[in-house]
Amino acid sequence: MSRAFVKEADGDALADDPLPRPPRQQPCYMTLSGITALKRELDALKQKLAEGTPDSADLTERAALQRTRQRIRELNAILQEAVAVDVSRQSTTEIRFGARVELRDQHGVTHHYQIVGEDEVVPGSGRISWISPLGRELIGLATGDTLTWQRGRQLLTLEVIGFEYA
Repeated sequence: MSRAFVKEADGDALADDPLPRPPRQQPCYMTLSGITALKRELDALKQKLAEGTPDSADLTERAALQRTRQRIRELNAILQEAVAVDVSRQSTTEIRFGARVELRDQHGVTHHYQIVGEDEVVPGSGRISWISPLGRELIGLATGDTLTWQRGRQLLTLEVIGFEYA
């Protein structure tokens, strides 16, 4: 059949639902500060949505509005699944969820990471998931312990210099 006679989507029927998220294989642990940040984002998006978009909005504006609605649904789902972890109650003798960890590699370079929930991870910020390879390796270690970590093609030997909960 010729493509000339096929009706193309005109943008009015934008998909209302994002692709379904795969079911979680583990609990949705989050720090209290992470939950607060997501709630702030949700409130800001709801405010933006309440301000509305005129019916005459162009396709780009309608698509942006749709992304806002999708993110609101996503944040609501995350917050419903969230299991709050009060990091002030974590162990002070070994690294646990929520810890801010200082490490030193064999070259003397210092690295800082905070172990957080999957939905709190910010690439490049040092906030790593508790189920990431490094996150899993760090949990249970104490100051003075070492671990070997494959970072890309580089094999690093890391020593735990210290950790804290904030």
